[in-house]
Amino acid sequence: MVKRIFAWIMLAGFVMLILNLIVFRYYWQLSMAVYLIIFFAFIFTSGKLFQSKGTDEPAEGDNEPARDADQSAQDEEEPTQVTNEPAQDAKEPDKKSNSDI
Repeated sequence: MVKRIFAWIMLAGFVMLILNLIVFRYYWQLSMAVYLIIFFAFIFTSGKLFQSKGTDEPAEGDNEPARDADQSAQDEEEPTQVTNEPAQDAKEPDKKSNSDI
């Protein structure tokens, strides 16, 4: 969660930097230097420096989704065996000879 907050703060700062370069021009040369440093860092690292590595781990207890009582009871039952035999109530197709037609 801390990484997401940090990312939003960095995004807001970058938008403010661009807005300053285009509209306000307050400390324009310093803002342009910071923008160029960010730009060249992105180009030289192929953007990998600024990508998330997916290390945002969930908090304790967030590993499994919430379950209701019925689903928990079903999980405790023994699993049914799966066979390759056709179901008993499945109908076999009618076998007609060519002479019946």
